[in-house]
Amino acid sequence: MTGMATPPPIAPDLFIRWATRACFHGTHAVFPPPDISRHVNGRDSISLSKLAKRDATYVPNKTLVGFLFCGLPGRDRTVGLPESKWMRYRAALDAALAAPRHIIPWKTFESLYGKLQHVATCFPLIRAYMTALNTVFRRPSQTVGLGISSILRMTLVRLGPLLDQAYEHPAHICQLVPTALPHVYSYFDAATVGAGGVCLPCTLHVPTILWQIEFPKDIADCVRDGSITNSDVEQFAWFVDHCEKASWVPTGPAGLCEHKYLDNSPTVGWDNRKASSAVEY
Repeated sequence: MTGMATPPPIAPDLFIRWATRACFHGTHAVFPPPDISRHVNGRDSISLSKLAKRDATYVPNKTLVGFLFCGLPGRDRTVGLPESKWMRYRAALDAALAAPRHIIPWKTFESLYGKLQHVATCFPLIRAYMTALNTVFRRPSQTVGLGISSILRMTLVRLGPLLDQAYEHPAHICQLVPTALPHVYSYFDAATVGAGGVCLPCTLHVPTILWQIEFPKDIADCVRDGSITNSDVEQFAWFVDHCEKASWVPTGPAGLCEHKYLDNSPTVGWDNRKASSAVEY
Protein backbone atom coordinates (compact mmCIF):
# COMPACT_ATOMS: atom_id res chain seq x y z
CA MET A 1 0.00 0.00 0.00
CA THR A 2 1.42 3.38 -0.98
CA GLY A 3 -1.27 5.69 0.40
CA MET A 4 -4.49 5.89 2.37
CA ALA A 5 -7.18 8.36 3.35
CA THR A 6 -8.52 8.55 6.89
CA PRO A 7 -12.17 9.39 7.61
CA PRO A 8 -12.45 12.69 9.53
CA PRO A 9 -14.02 11.24 12.75
CA ILE A 10 -11.20 8.71 13.24
CA ALA A 11 -8.00 9.69 15.02
CA PRO A 12 -5.30 9.57 12.30
CA ASP A 13 -2.66 7.94 14.54
CA LEU A 14 -4.97 5.08 15.54
CA PHE A 15 -6.14 4.59 11.96
CA ILE A 16 -2.55 4.51 10.63
CA ARG A 17 -1.56 1.96 13.28
CA TRP A 18 -4.56 -0.22 12.39
CA ALA A 19 -3.86 0.05 8.65
CA THR A 20 -0.17 -0.79 9.16
CA ARG A 21 -0.95 -3.91 11.15
CA ALA A 22 -3.58 -4.92 8.61
CA CYS A 23 -1.00 -4.62 5.81
CA PHE A 24 1.53 -6.73 7.69
CA HIS A 25 -1.10 -9.35 8.50
CA GLY A 26 -2.36 -9.40 4.91
CA THR A 27 1.16 -9.78 3.52
CA HIS A 28 1.96 -12.69 5.85
CA ALA A 29 -1.40 -14.29 5.15
CA VAL A 30 -0.53 -14.54 1.43
CA PHE A 31 3.26 -14.94 1.78
CA PRO A 32 3.94 -16.63 5.17
CA PRO A 33 7.33 -16.13 6.83
CA PRO A 34 9.87 -19.00 6.56
CA ASP A 35 9.15 -20.33 10.07
CA ILE A 36 5.56 -20.94 8.99
CA SER A 37 6.10 -21.99 5.36
CA ARG A 38 9.14 -24.12 6.38
CA HIS A 39 11.03 -22.82 3.35
CA VAL A 40 14.71 -23.59 3.77
CA ASN A 41 16.96 -20.49 3.59
CA GLY A 42 13.93 -18.39 2.75
CA ARG A 43 13.50 -14.72 3.62
CA ASP A 44 10.59 -12.94 5.19
CA SER A 45 8.26 -11.33 2.63
CA ILE A 46 8.42 -8.13 4.70
CA SER A 47 11.89 -6.63 4.35
CA LEU A 48 13.26 -5.61 7.73
CA SER A 49 16.10 -3.69 6.06
CA LYS A 50 13.60 -1.53 4.17
CA LEU A 51 11.61 -0.98 7.34
CA ALA A 52 14.83 0.16 9.03
CA LYS A 53 15.26 2.70 6.23
CA ARG A 54 11.74 4.01 7.02
CA ASP A 55 10.44 3.03 3.57
CA ALA A 56 7.13 2.06 5.21
CA THR A 57 6.73 5.30 7.17
CA TYR A 58 3.56 7.26 6.50
CA VAL A 59 4.35 10.86 5.59
CA PRO A 60 2.12 13.58 4.10
CA ASN A 61 4.59 14.24 1.25
CA LYS A 62 5.93 11.38 -0.81
CA THR A 63 7.28 10.82 -4.32
CA LEU A 64 5.38 8.06 -6.14
CA VAL A 65 5.48 7.06 -9.84
CA GLY A 66 7.49 10.18 -10.60
CA PHE A 67 5.15 12.69 -8.93
CA LEU A 68 5.23 14.45 -5.57
CA PHE A 69 2.02 13.74 -3.65
CA CYS A 70 0.88 15.81 -0.69
CA GLY A 71 -1.75 14.13 1.49
CA LEU A 72 -2.66 17.09 3.68
CA PRO A 73 -6.40 17.93 3.84
CA GLY A 74 -8.24 20.69 2.03
CA ARG A 75 -6.50 22.84 -0.56
CA ASP A 76 -3.11 21.28 0.20
CA ARG A 77 -4.01 17.85 -1.18
CA THR A 78 -1.95 18.20 -4.35
CA VAL A 79 0.12 16.41 -6.98
CA GLY A 80 3.16 18.06 -8.54
CA LEU A 81 6.68 17.57 -9.85
CA PRO A 82 9.64 16.71 -7.60
CA GLU A 83 12.42 19.28 -7.77
CA SER A 84 14.93 16.91 -9.40
CA LYS A 85 12.53 16.03 -12.22
CA TRP A 86 11.52 19.65 -12.74
CA MET A 87 15.16 20.69 -13.09
CA ARG A 88 15.89 17.87 -15.54
CA TYR A 89 12.83 18.56 -17.69
CA ARG A 90 13.42 22.32 -17.65
CA ALA A 91 17.02 21.78 -18.74
CA ALA A 92 15.87 19.57 -21.64
CA LEU A 93 13.39 22.22 -22.79
CA ASP A 94 15.93 25.03 -22.55
CA ALA A 95 18.52 22.94 -24.43
CA ALA A 96 16.07 22.34 -27.28
CA LEU A 97 15.30 26.05 -27.56
CA ALA A 98 19.04 26.86 -27.57
CA ALA A 99 19.90 24.27 -30.24
CA PRO A 100 22.22 25.48 -33.05
CA ARG A 101 20.41 26.62 -36.20
CA HIS A 102 17.14 26.01 -34.30
CA ILE A 103 17.08 22.35 -35.33
CA ILE A 104 16.91 19.32 -33.00
CA PRO A 105 17.10 15.57 -33.79
CA TRP A 106 13.85 13.65 -34.03
CA LYS A 107 14.81 11.49 -31.03
CA THR A 108 15.40 14.62 -28.95
CA PHE A 109 11.95 15.92 -29.86
CA GLU A 110 10.34 12.56 -28.99
CA SER A 111 12.08 12.57 -25.61
CA LEU A 112 11.01 16.15 -24.87
CA TYR A 113 7.45 15.38 -25.98
CA GLY A 114 7.33 12.40 -23.61
CA LYS A 115 8.52 14.55 -20.71
CA LEU A 116 5.85 17.19 -21.36
CA GLN A 117 3.15 14.54 -21.68
CA HIS A 118 4.26 13.14 -18.33
CA VAL A 119 3.97 16.55 -16.68
CA ALA A 120 0.53 17.05 -18.26
CA THR A 121 -0.67 14.12 -16.13
CA CYS A 122 -0.31 16.24 -12.99
CA PHE A 123 -0.78 19.67 -14.58
CA PRO A 124 -3.70 19.49 -17.07
CA LEU A 125 -3.18 23.03 -18.39
CA ILE A 126 -0.10 21.79 -20.28
CA ARG A 127 -2.33 19.56 -22.42
CA ALA A 128 -3.87 22.69 -23.89
CA TYR A 129 -0.47 23.54 -25.42
CA MET A 130 0.26 20.10 -26.86
CA THR A 131 -1.62 20.61 -30.13
CA ALA A 132 1.37 22.18 -31.92
CA LEU A 133 3.57 19.30 -30.76
CA ASN A 134 1.01 16.66 -31.75
CA THR A 135 0.94 17.84 -35.35
CA VAL A 136 4.71 17.25 -35.72
CA PHE A 137 4.11 13.47 -35.57
CA ARG A 138 2.00 13.63 -38.72
CA ARG A 139 5.19 14.16 -40.77
CA PRO A 140 8.02 12.11 -39.19
CA SER A 141 11.51 13.26 -40.14
CA GLN A 142 15.10 12.98 -38.97
CA THR A 143 15.04 16.49 -37.53
CA VAL A 144 12.52 18.98 -36.17
CA GLY A 145 12.82 22.69 -36.94
CA LEU A 146 12.25 25.30 -34.24
CA GLY A 147 12.33 28.45 -36.33
CA ILE A 148 12.36 31.79 -34.55
CA SER A 149 8.83 32.69 -35.70
CA SER A 150 7.38 29.15 -35.78
CA ILE A 151 4.30 28.21 -33.74
CA LEU A 152 6.15 25.16 -32.44
CA ARG A 153 8.92 27.29 -30.95
CA MET A 154 6.48 29.82 -29.46
CA THR A 155 4.59 26.91 -27.87
CA LEU A 156 7.76 25.49 -26.30
CA VAL A 157 8.67 28.94 -24.97
CA ARG A 158 5.27 29.21 -23.30
CA LEU A 159 5.57 25.72 -21.85
CA GLY A 160 8.63 26.80 -19.84
CA PRO A 161 6.70 28.84 -17.23
CA LEU A 162 4.05 26.09 -17.07
CA LEU A 163 6.75 23.57 -16.18
CA ASP A 164 7.81 25.93 -13.41
CA GLN A 165 4.23 26.14 -12.16
CA ALA A 166 3.87 22.36 -12.10
CA TYR A 167 6.71 22.40 -9.58
CA GLU A 168 5.94 25.62 -7.68
CA HIS A 169 2.12 25.38 -7.64
CA PRO A 170 1.04 21.68 -7.76
CA ALA A 171 -2.45 20.79 -9.00
CA HIS A 172 -5.18 19.91 -6.52
CA ILE A 173 -6.21 16.27 -6.59
CA CYS A 174 -9.79 17.23 -7.55
CA GLN A 175 -8.43 18.69 -10.80
CA LEU A 176 -7.09 15.25 -11.67
CA VAL A 177 -9.50 12.71 -10.14
CA PRO A 178 -13.21 13.57 -9.81
CA THR A 179 -15.02 12.88 -6.56
CA ALA A 180 -18.01 10.54 -6.32
CA LEU A 181 -20.32 13.55 -6.18
CA PRO A 182 -19.33 16.93 -7.63
CA HIS A 183 -19.19 20.16 -5.69
CA VAL A 184 -21.42 21.87 -8.26
CA TYR A 185 -23.39 21.16 -11.43
CA SER A 186 -23.13 23.52 -14.40
CA TYR A 187 -25.12 23.92 -17.58
CA PHE A 188 -24.39 26.55 -20.19
CA ASP A 189 -25.11 27.21 -23.84
CA ALA A 190 -24.49 29.80 -26.54
CA ALA A 191 -26.42 31.00 -29.59
CA THR A 192 -26.18 33.72 -32.22
CA VAL A 193 -27.12 36.61 -29.98
CA GLY A 194 -25.60 35.58 -26.65
CA ALA A 195 -24.75 32.98 -24.04
CA GLY A 196 -25.96 31.96 -20.61
CA GLY A 197 -25.76 29.33 -17.94
CA VAL A 198 -26.67 28.15 -14.48
CA CYS A 199 -24.56 26.76 -11.62
CA LEU A 200 -26.22 24.59 -8.96
CA PRO A 201 -24.69 23.40 -5.68
CA CYS A 202 -24.30 19.72 -4.89
CA THR A 203 -21.89 18.92 -2.05
CA LEU A 204 -20.54 22.47 -1.71
CA HIS A 205 -22.92 24.90 -0.01
CA VAL A 206 -22.84 27.90 -2.32
CA PRO A 207 -25.68 29.99 -3.75
CA THR A 208 -27.22 29.13 -7.10
CA ILE A 209 -26.12 31.50 -9.85
CA LEU A 210 -27.74 32.33 -13.17
CA TRP A 211 -25.78 34.34 -15.73
CA GLN A 212 -26.57 35.73 -19.17
CA ILE A 213 -24.54 37.77 -21.66
CA GLU A 214 -25.74 39.47 -24.85
CA PHE A 215 -23.23 39.64 -27.71
CA PRO A 216 -22.47 43.02 -29.32
CA LYS A 217 -23.98 43.42 -32.79
CA ASP A 218 -20.65 42.93 -34.61
CA ILE A 219 -20.06 39.62 -32.79
CA ALA A 220 -23.61 38.44 -33.48
CA ASP A 221 -23.20 39.31 -37.19
CA CYS A 222 -19.96 37.30 -37.33
CA VAL A 223 -21.74 34.31 -35.78
CA ARG A 224 -24.51 34.61 -38.37
CA ASP A 225 -22.14 34.71 -41.35
CA GLY A 226 -19.97 31.88 -39.96
CA SER A 227 -16.73 33.81 -39.46
CA ILE A 228 -17.16 32.97 -35.76
CA THR A 229 -18.22 29.35 -35.42
CA ASN A 230 -20.72 27.84 -33.02
CA SER A 231 -17.84 26.05 -31.29
CA ASP A 232 -16.16 29.43 -30.72
CA VAL A 233 -19.12 30.88 -28.86
CA GLU A 234 -19.68 27.62 -26.94
CA GLN A 235 -16.06 27.84 -25.80
CA PHE A 236 -16.69 31.43 -24.76
CA ALA A 237 -19.61 30.21 -22.64
CA TRP A 238 -17.33 27.62 -21.03
CA PHE A 239 -14.82 30.37 -20.19
CA VAL A 240 -17.46 32.66 -18.67
CA ASP A 241 -18.81 29.76 -16.60
CA HIS A 242 -15.29 29.17 -15.25
CA CYS A 243 -14.85 32.87 -14.42
CA GLU A 244 -18.20 32.97 -12.62
CA LYS A 245 -17.12 30.11 -10.34
CA ALA A 246 -13.82 31.85 -9.65
CA SER A 247 -15.76 34.85 -8.35
CA TRP A 248 -18.41 33.19 -6.18
CA VAL A 249 -16.87 29.96 -4.88
CA PRO A 250 -15.11 30.80 -1.57
CA THR A 251 -11.95 28.86 -2.40
CA GLY A 252 -11.89 29.81 -6.09
CA PRO A 253 -11.68 27.17 -8.84
CA ALA A 254 -8.71 25.39 -7.17
CA GLY A 255 -9.89 22.02 -5.88
CA LEU A 256 -13.38 22.47 -7.32
CA CYS A 257 -14.93 19.30 -8.78
CA GLU A 258 -17.85 19.94 -11.15
CA HIS A 259 -20.08 18.20 -13.64
CA LYS A 260 -20.62 20.30 -16.78
CA TYR A 261 -23.40 19.84 -19.29
CA LEU A 262 -23.34 21.35 -22.77
CA ASP A 263 -24.42 20.26 -26.24
CA ASN A 264 -21.28 21.06 -28.27
CA SER A 265 -19.03 18.06 -28.92
CA PRO A 266 -15.86 20.02 -29.88
CA THR A 267 -16.03 22.01 -26.65
CA VAL A 268 -16.58 18.83 -24.63
CA GLY A 269 -13.58 17.25 -26.37
CA TRP A 270 -11.36 20.25 -25.73
CA ASP A 271 -12.41 20.40 -22.09
CA ASN A 272 -11.59 16.70 -21.61
CA ARG A 273 -8.42 16.41 -23.71
CA LYS A 274 -7.18 20.03 -23.81
CA ALA A 275 -5.37 19.34 -27.11
CA SER A 276 -5.92 18.32 -30.72
CA SER A 277 -3.86 16.64 -33.43
CA ALA A 278 -6.11 17.72 -36.30
CA VAL A 279 -5.15 21.39 -36.65
CA GLU A 280 -3.28 22.50 -39.76
CA TYR A 281 -0.65 25.25 -39.40
